[in-house]
Amino acid sequence: MAAVAWLPFSARAQVAPSVLDDATVLRPGMLRIEGIFGVARTEQRYGLGTPGRRDGSLEPLAVDYSIESLGTAQLPGLAGIEQRIRDLSGIPAYMLSLGRPVISSEVSSTTVPISLDVGVTSRFMIGVTVPYVKTRNQVRFDFNPARVEGNVGFNPALVPGIALTTNTAFRDQVTQAAASLRAALDFCASNPASGNCPQLEANRAAAEALIVESRGFRDQVDAVYGSDTVTSPSLLVPRAASIAQALVDQHAADYNSAYRTFLALSPGDADPIAARPFAAQTPIAAGQAQAIFTDPDSRFGVAANPIESVQRISVGDVEVSAKLLLFDSFRETGARFGVRSAVGAAFRLATGREDDPDDFFDVPTGDGQNDVEVRTTLDVMLARRVTASLRARYTIQLPDRFNVRITDAPGDAFPAAYRLQEVDRDLGDIISFEAVPRFAVSEHFSIVGHYLLRRKGEDRYSGRFTIPDAVTGIGELDLDAATLQAETEATEHRSGFGFSFSLQQAAMEGRSRWPIEISYLHTRTIRGSGGNQPKWSQDILQLRILTSIFGG
Repeated sequence: MAAVAWLPFSARAQVAPSVLDDATVLRPGMLRIEGIFGVARTEQRYGLGTPGRRDGSLEPLAVDYSIESLGTAQLPGLAGIEQRIRDLSGIPAYMLSLGRPVISSEVSSTTVPISLDVGVTSRFMIGVTVPYVKTRNQVRFDFNPARVEGNVGFNPALVPGIALTTNTAFRDQVTQAAASLRAALDFCASNPASGNCPQLEANRAAAEALIVESRGFRDQVDAVYGSDTVTSPSLLVPRAASIAQALVDQHAADYNSAYRTFLALSPGDADPIAARPFAAQTPIAAGQAQAIFTDPDSRFGVAANPIESVQRISVGDVEVSAKLLLFDSFRETGARFGVRSAVGAAFRLATGREDDPDDFFDVPTGDGQNDVEVRTTLDVMLARRVTASLRARYTIQLPDRFNVRITDAPGDAFPAAYRLQEVDRDLGDIISFEAVPRFAVSEHFSIVGHYLLRRKGEDRYSGRFTIPDAVTGIGELDLDAATLQAETEATEHRSGFGFSFSLQQAAMEGRSRWPIEISYLHTRTIRGSGGNQPKWSQDILQLRILTSIFGG
């Protein structure tokens, strides 16, 4: 996935393309300088397979992190702690829960591509586009906001204080109670008729079992809760008032009661085991959860970047392009109907910053691989004031190798660091269709509409890896990169409107000193599918300047 990772989504460097382009090819010697300021925002996606939601319905970008009970299903590294608490509490089906993460995500991408296009012949032009890209994921993070979630907390005995003192007292009291009963049994073996010895001898087997069981329980408590002689107790222990802690306390109380009986203590005598293992007093807070996710020693297996807002600024994917004019009847004098068509191609270089696998909420400025794109454009003039551009693009995303944390399913949150592998990747090809109708209000001003249909194919990943038990701590694990292919297809429908103000034609005819064109377009995603298709809201401001550089 970061994640979200997930974010569970990605952003192309070209979020704001030149959507107001048409089939025009520059005349020989003409240079067109184009600058675009595009801003795209999203905080929702069209989901797929999300429990409790209909496929294709809108859901928050960070929905995969909406986990009611974060435990070993998401963090397998907690399995050892969970098993020790099971053994200690006597609950075979005990499920450890850190509590509930609350995460929201709002992504924005600012793209400023600068393009230079040059007319080579009357039918052929070339160009280059260098985009500046800034992406930002505004992340809000909290953990256990109600302060009652989760059944474990950080072990308070990890630092000197009352918890460590209490646990040490419990260990010493169990040790002393067992030693006292052992001494009594040894004495009664030689003096069976003395004092309480007849009763003790009659229940010798139970007394011997109590010594063994209580010492075993003491050692388990020592390993989990810690004492002054334990160097590596559990990082997490049951919370006060939790079921597991109540049962641990009950076991301690039962052993205390049994020792009172076997040692024949009177009601006024002090309890041999008065102390209780010191529980976590508070649920895990946001700062502590961050420590779990970012721990570089991978004690919890994640070793990721903090869950926080992320901003990336870099050059995006640089593009070189060419366009060939096939037919143009627009220039015919007095024509009320015209057709103009062109074909083109582009090569997009992987110069943007690719996804960081250790940051689940990183939004890259590029995909990290090269693309080849073929294009065709058809302009139709229906009347003097009404024209339309119809465009089709097919993008071939070239194979590469990529570092990624291999998850078992698309919605897996917080994948472990040992899942990070270099895999073979072939991102799905993209086909898109656009319709841009224009109505000329005047010679220089046009109202513009826009519709986009974009379809992305399924990604392909390959690579198999075996992670040994010494690394996972939960047994040998087989990883297959093909699991990353799920929910990588996407379909998007987008519509919008805008305007265009142009003096370029007037300048070429000598009627204006300023050969410029200014356009604005606002678009929104109106429908999508695939599971990771964002619902974009996009604003694009486009400036074009035309000048002659050779040939007059």
